[in-house]
Parts: sequence; structure tokens; C-alpha cells
Amino acid sequence: MVVVYYGSDDTDEAGNFEMIINKYFNGKVLKLTNCFLRLVSSPDPVCNIVTDFSGGRRGVKLGRPTMVYRDMIKHVLGPFYYTTPMCDDGKGTNY
Repeated sequence: MVVVYYGSDDTDEAGNFEMIINKYFNGKVLKLTNCFLRLVSSPDPVCNIVTDFSGGRRGVKLGRPTMVYRDMIKHVLGPFYYTTPMCDDGKGTNY
């Protein structure tokens, strides 16, 4: 079974964001060691080209959680970045 989770969070001043995940999905324990995170979309209509800075396009494995409380697990990730079409190199690298 493949589980896809979409979440959204505003970044802090350092560009990091928090993901709070329930460790159960449909009654089964999620194996967070098999999970990875990547950028999907930007809320900004101009700065909306995903970059691969810190693995935002390819995805990154979840590291150690920053908080575990009952069934909730919190990860702080990033910083990841978007760029404008003017800075897009057309190759998908956009570092």
C-alpha cells in the first residue's frame, strides 16, 4: 500500500517548516523510515518554480523527529526554496 500525505505549513524566518504526522493511517502504523518529503506547490503566483535546493524537488528522507507525543510525530524540515520563472535554467536544477 502506498500512502501519500499532503501537508502545508508556513515557513519560519529560517525557511524551515513543520510536518506533524499521525503515526497511524487506516489503523496501520506508518513506517516513517520509508517516508520522504518533497515540495509540491507554492502559494506565491510569481515565485512558483520548485528548486532542488536541499532536495526539495527530489525529496528527502525524514530524519529524527523533533517531537513525539502519543500518536503524533513532528518533523522540522527545510529550508526548501522556489524561484521565479526569470531564474529558471530550463534544466530543472535551479540551485
